[in-house]
Amino acid sequence: MDVFNAPSIGSPRALASRAGNTAGTSTDVIYPVSRLTHGSFSSGKTLEFNFRSDKHRHVLLRSTRLVVHMEHKFGEVNTTAHDPLLGPQDTATGVRPSKSIMYSTLPGTTLFGTGQARYVLNSVVVTNQNHLLDSSLVQLLLTTNNDGPSTSGSNMMTSTRKDTGLASSSYWSGSESNASAENYSLLPITIAPYMLGGTDGTARVSIGLAGARSAKTLTNAQLKSLADKDVAGIEGFEMFILSKSAPNTFIVANDDGDKLIVGMVVSVAATGANAACAVANSADGAITVGSITRIAADAAENAGDYTVVLAANCTLTDETTVAGRANDAQALTELKFVRSDASDTDLGNVTFERIAEAFAVKMKASGSKMTSPNPRVEILQQGFNPVSGVVTTQTSEPVLLDTWNTPYAIGPADHALFLTVSPDWQKNLFYDTSGQYGCVEGDGGIINCKGDGSDDFPSGAGSIKARQIYSRVTSIALHVHYVHPSEPYIPRSLSLRVSPVQVITRQMKSRSVLESYVVSPSIKSCMIFIRQNAQHVCIDRSELSLAAAGINVLGHTNIKGTGVDHVANSGGCYLYDSKAIKDARDPQLDPRHPSTAASADQVHGRERSAPYGFESLQVQCGGAIQPREALSEMAPHEGKMSRAWQLYTEFIGRAAGYRAAPLSFSEYCGYHNSNFASAPRTGDRGCFFLFDLQQKPGSLASTLEVRGLLEQEPDIAAKQELVVVCVSDSIMNIGYQAPSETPVLTEIQPVICL
Repeated sequence: MDVFNAPSIGSPRALASRAGNTAGTSTDVIYPVSRLTHGSFSSGKTLEFNFRSDKHRHVLLRSTRLVVHMEHKFGEVNTTAHDPLLGPQDTATGVRPSKSIMYSTLPGTTLFGTGQARYVLNSVVVTNQNHLLDSSLVQLLLTTNNDGPSTSGSNMMTSTRKDTGLASSSYWSGSESNASAENYSLLPITIAPYMLGGTDGTARVSIGLAGARSAKTLTNAQLKSLADKDVAGIEGFEMFILSKSAPNTFIVANDDGDKLIVGMVVSVAATGANAACAVANSADGAITVGSITRIAADAAENAGDYTVVLAANCTLTDETTVAGRANDAQALTELKFVRSDASDTDLGNVTFERIAEAFAVKMKASGSKMTSPNPRVEILQQGFNPVSGVVTTQTSEPVLLDTWNTPYAIGPADHALFLTVSPDWQKNLFYDTSGQYGCVEGDGGIINCKGDGSDDFPSGAGSIKARQIYSRVTSIALHVHYVHPSEPYIPRSLSLRVSPVQVITRQMKSRSVLESYVVSPSIKSCMIFIRQNAQHVCIDRSELSLAAAGINVLGHTNIKGTGVDHVANSGGCYLYDSKAIKDARDPQLDPRHPSTAASADQVHGRERSAPYGFESLQVQCGGAIQPREALSEMAPHEGKMSRAWQLYTEFIGRAAGYRAAPLSFSEYCGYHNSNFASAPRTGDRGCFFLFDLQQKPGSLASTLEVRGLLEQEPDIAAKQELVVVCVSDSIMNIGYQAPSETPVLTEIQPVICL
């Protein structure tokens, strides 16, 4: 506050506002000079946004948003198929997207992620970024947690979460055909593990399947030897016969007859008072009950009892008739009846209690990990129209350029933003955690409209292919945020400190790493990532360093008609090369399919395309060496990353690790998986390395050296690449000469430590 600069009489500044010297805010919707939408939205084309700030309205670039409207159609997958037995089919219209599919982090930025982003201020290029998505993701990784973006900032799609949100009905097969509401969930039933045997050597009851899926139908389940634990058969009864009227016919009491079933095996448990009783013709096989008939009410004293007739080839020898039913003193012949199911196919011969003991409800691993909805998943679910089959979305996100990240408003100036459409946006816009959207028709990516440059989605029977996604961009606009001073204001000058981000990629071909890069002499920090150079809807391009934790994302889309799992029509799925996924995967709940490369063609005990992380690492720029003692003996799959983790927590300013960070130590090591079973090299995050490079005063060093040693030498098939991100300091200066609103100076210069 200037004590000698009180407002004059009648000055607007004297009244001011509740916001101090700010009279309000406004937003202008700026459309590009050439509207590239629908079929014309293609790689290599550039969108130009022009806008101006003046003395009445200063632009606040930090609050400006890139707003993108899109429409999508999703083909059927296993978890959204109308008929789970038939599997995914081509349809005439789109279906509800599976909850395994989500937007990538910053979907609007992804459209221009590997294209060029250029910001021109007063005809001076102050920012030229060829890796907009990578640099933006680095900023999110270092500055945000997942709680805020999942709530208040949900429409910004800045969350870096990997889980698909709360477990819900649209994951399990069969619960999606009535997709108007989430009133219930279908949980799969599996054979209880204790029924299959254990490591203690104790024999368990064996239960198996009679067959597998074939010809798009399921065979009946077969229960084997699901017998009562106390008797030889499934269930046994012993009862006295009341009289014998024929060699193979006798009468039992009504309460005993209620228990009998045709086909029960008959034997003599105890003989009566007369001669020894036996069942003849036993050599012919088991003697069984042929028929059971209840005696009518008008039939003398045996009314209500049952007449039992043995099989035709059986006879009951000797007399067992009792003279008078009231004669309890005379011992009766006692027969034993045992249920039997030789083919083990009649579940009616098994008690409900025994069946209940044999099965268990099975949930996927994420059921206990998910705590709140993931906005990148939910936005697709809430935008689905069941009538048209179209998913409509609107996203609003910041443009994370270095010169746009200043908290200060810029006075009178001319602004221009150029965004070039990325060549791989169709493969990076979505991320499917399950591999169900193989997108074979789109070569691993979505199809823009019909894919022929037209503006409409495919129409007609079978036009929406199974496991394929169709998208179109309907509108792109820049919502420019202005701040109004309480009185017209032209600053004398502005000097804004910004932090340009330089992204460099280089292929890794050998175990020993010795790389040199030309960087800005004002460099203040660098970050080291390892990833695999591949793009696919089923590959998470939002993660920059999965390969550093040994996580293999490579694979290929299976061709239709070449199913690899129990589902005969699994063609069109993404097949993962990862042996770690194959070993940890539960096929009953995990829809991911391992490729043949996961078990064949192995090197060093892993698949040939497996990436390898750093075993040791050190960087140097001039006299700045970090860390002074090189990181060594690192092994992410064993959790040996404590020094690297400490550098990360210190770098992002989480004092003592008490403040929230985007990821945990298990995620950092590549162990934790948010959607499936966690295991080494199966996580959905990876480790990276952050170093502060504090140059000595007067240093003009501009060569960055990266020295390290990988766990093993990567094969060329791994497509492994080193990603180096360098952050430097620059000053952007804007000068004015009042009362003219035209700036007389616009420049950006690196900050050199003197």
